[in-house]
Amino acid sequence: MGYRCMLLNTRSACKHAQDIFELLDTVKPLCLMLTETWWGEFSNPDVVTAIPPDYNIFRKDRAKGRGGGVALVVRKGTPCAILPVKDIRGSETLAFSITLSPHQSVKGLLVYRPPGPLGTFSEDLDSVLLGLALKAEHCIVAGDFNVRMDDPSDPAAIKLSEAMTPLGLIPYLQEPTHEKGHTLDQVFSSSPLEEIEISPVLWSDHSLAKFTIKGIAKPVAALAQQQDRAHRAYHRVTPEMLAQAAVDHPCPLSGDLDGDLETLQDWLLDRLKDLAPESTPRLTPKRVSAPWFTAALLATRQQCKTDVYHIREKKDLGDIQLIRLHKEPFSFFPEDSWFCNQVTVESPAGKIYHFPCYRWIEGYLTVELPEGTATLASAEVHNSLLLKQRENELKERRETYKWKVYHKAFPRCIDVDNVKELDSNVKYSISKSLNFALTQKTSTLETKLKGFFGRQESWKSLQDLKRVFWTHKTSTSEYVSQHWKEDAFFGYQFLNGVDPMIIKKCNRIPDNFPVTDSMVAYILGPKTNLTVELQRGKIFIADFKILEGVPANILNGHQQYMAAPLCLLYLSPQDEMIPLAIQLNQTPGPENPIFLPSDNEWDWLLAKMWVRSSNFSTHQALSHFLRTHVFAEVFCISTLRQLPMSHPLYKLLIPHHRYTLQINTLARQVLIGPGGSFDKSTAIGIAGLAELISRDMQSLTYTSICIADDLKSREVESLPNFYYRDDGLKIWSAIESYVSGIVDFYYKGDKSIQTDPELQAWVREIFKEGFLERQSSGVPSSLKTRAELIKYLTMVIFTGSAQHAAVNSGQFDFLSWMPNGPGTMRQPPPKTKGTATLESVLEILPEVGTTTALMVTVRVLSDEPGDMRPLGTLPDEHFTEEEPKRCIKAFQKRLSQISAEIESRNASLPVKYNYMNPKVIENSVSI
Repeated sequence: MGYRCMLLNTRSACKHAQDIFELLDTVKPLCLMLTETWWGEFSNPDVVTAIPPDYNIFRKDRAKGRGGGVALVVRKGTPCAILPVKDIRGSETLAFSITLSPHQSVKGLLVYRPPGPLGTFSEDLDSVLLGLALKAEHCIVAGDFNVRMDDPSDPAAIKLSEAMTPLGLIPYLQEPTHEKGHTLDQVFSSSPLEEIEISPVLWSDHSLAKFTIKGIAKPVAALAQQQDRAHRAYHRVTPEMLAQAAVDHPCPLSGDLDGDLETLQDWLLDRLKDLAPESTPRLTPKRVSAPWFTAALLATRQQCKTDVYHIREKKDLGDIQLIRLHKEPFSFFPEDSWFCNQVTVESPAGKIYHFPCYRWIEGYLTVELPEGTATLASAEVHNSLLLKQRENELKERRETYKWKVYHKAFPRCIDVDNVKELDSNVKYSISKSLNFALTQKTSTLETKLKGFFGRQESWKSLQDLKRVFWTHKTSTSEYVSQHWKEDAFFGYQFLNGVDPMIIKKCNRIPDNFPVTDSMVAYILGPKTNLTVELQRGKIFIADFKILEGVPANILNGHQQYMAAPLCLLYLSPQDEMIPLAIQLNQTPGPENPIFLPSDNEWDWLLAKMWVRSSNFSTHQALSHFLRTHVFAEVFCISTLRQLPMSHPLYKLLIPHHRYTLQINTLARQVLIGPGGSFDKSTAIGIAGLAELISRDMQSLTYTSICIADDLKSREVESLPNFYYRDDGLKIWSAIESYVSGIVDFYYKGDKSIQTDPELQAWVREIFKEGFLERQSSGVPSSLKTRAELIKYLTMVIFTGSAQHAAVNSGQFDFLSWMPNGPGTMRQPPPKTKGTATLESVLEILPEVGTTTALMVTVRVLSDEPGDMRPLGTLPDEHFTEEEPKRCIKAFQKRLSQISAEIESRNASLPVKYNYMNPKVIENSVSI
């Protein structure tokens, strides 16, 4: 049996009586320990209204002055006695004894110490604790100590810990309890505490700590020894030691992800206990975190076993072109899967033959592996054995990887309903699966947000948002939360934010956007006008016409709303992109005003929020999902179906399709499917997503998915401070150079491209299944020259690597601060000016539960869940010839140079643009 308890700094219980009442009435803990109660006389009505009738309250108020105070709220029927103790100067303390059962009691001390130097606090506390004679019992010391217990080097933390250690009191709160990221509140206990949770509450700058008391207290020496072992394990055991332990003592995994998470953690903790060297800790360790799992599993996986076999043959076999691997039953042992990297054969004459495999071999079967030299089908026209092998391989793959119509407007996808149906060769590795699940299910972020999920009320203030988002932040997300209202930062995001694909030059003001000189004079000044600035090429536009008429979602029974705005922007003499005017719908008129920077603060800010919300919808549906994820999946499936493993383009492309089928299958399951994140937390919803993709597929062009052509068509190729363009063009050029080396080596002329049936089948299938045979798109259905092939291959690799990174990796940075990119709006766009206030804006923005659910989604999408292969990292040796290996090394060298250039530039930027740094770009769409 467990006894649930809670600790909270209320930051004035006087103001939050109803909140305290609801907390007790909902959770129903055995006791609630409160600090900073700010209660005065006992007759204060706030005390009565804060406590449900089935609880008793015991208090120690501040003797003089405002603030301070502690209180213990205990469920009626639970024997509780208040113990006399000496006061600690400048602090409030309350000593108590609670009888849990006839055989178990808890003696404790509740403390509030105000901020400031520690002084003699630890000595006074030590005296109080000794006076309570705690050693013989299960004891707890809890409260707000205003000491940074998260910093082991903090002298105050060391001193406080040293006061507790002789009594066997161990600190159990290991995560931040204050909105500024520090562990100021703490629960010290002489016996183990379980089910520890730390969750922010909207009405305090401190988090609520929950914990469960179980079992009888252990002897102090035994507990200290147990904690010492844990400390040594977490801090001294190396990944290499864990890897060897995994070989010596394999972890029994069943394949069930939820069960395997617990099994793996138990196994890892057992190994840590076995391996820990001697050490003496000052403070207790933190819980094992996800990177340990990655390190241990990856190191184990890399220690592949090599078997050597000697085969006697009297006759000279000549050049070995093909080998067969037979996997057969052995005795009574069950069938198991085998991952084969490659087979290397050495002839009696010393010649080495390489046979790449890099696949799972499951079941009892024979696998044929051609020698690793890349060849075109035309080179094997007179070799019936190898030609047959190519045909059989593709026939088998076409049975494994079939097309499916997910939605008639969408490009086709893999024919599976869930991840379990995928072939093992395209699934996540176990380390990536486990880390992905940990990020989803057990990340500290999700735990801290538990109290907010499902809440349907509006945010009470923007300050409340900050009290949630401090749990996980980056330097960019912090910058966004501080500068999101600024016009220059609003414009900056069209160039270097999460969606740099919208903005284009405006050569004439659209007829349906009647902006006049008088409207923009506030920004342009008296010496120029719109006509002049249009001629100078300084006016730009973001037009969301594609959203016009798209049906909006219904969330929690309430209609949501979208707009189809036009936003006019101006490149200022300071090279800042500044918004000039915003119209929230496409048809001008008296009920569709043009909002201006000269309007009142909240009118203008709300107009910009509507633009950001519209951009959220187009970014998620089109720039991100359709134009990277969906197209990458099309390229992947066609590669698997049309290019055999001996084809040079298969060897070139397969690293850039790694895990794409798994992440897209997951997306259809949990993001865009019924009940998924799009359905539950965005205005676009499933119906809107389908409509948007249908519209974009009708207008999409080959130009728009090739970065240099796209930039030129939007006339933004010469904009200053456009880091997406700068980095993207460098990476495109590096990929193009790499691809050129491969193509030139294997294709000796244009005719060899035109007569390669496997290549042409690959291109033709992509055109049919991916671009739905739309001739007007300009996407080729066949390739005739080396220049065409090089551009096409560069586009395929760039789309699945650099372009995906550009529109994916910054999602948490720019969208976790919800007002900067609302996923939905709860009221229609305003029809008049002068009505917006902070209160009305909070009623329009997404409610609490919707916001937090979407925050978790963008974090999961932005976090790389381990087992990452950065762009150009090619550990699988598909190519065996020297020339392609030289091309790979040159590619890697150029990428390294680009990384250095990006990092040098970023050093002087207030907001670093690092999303297209090759070091952090994944080879493929895998998250």
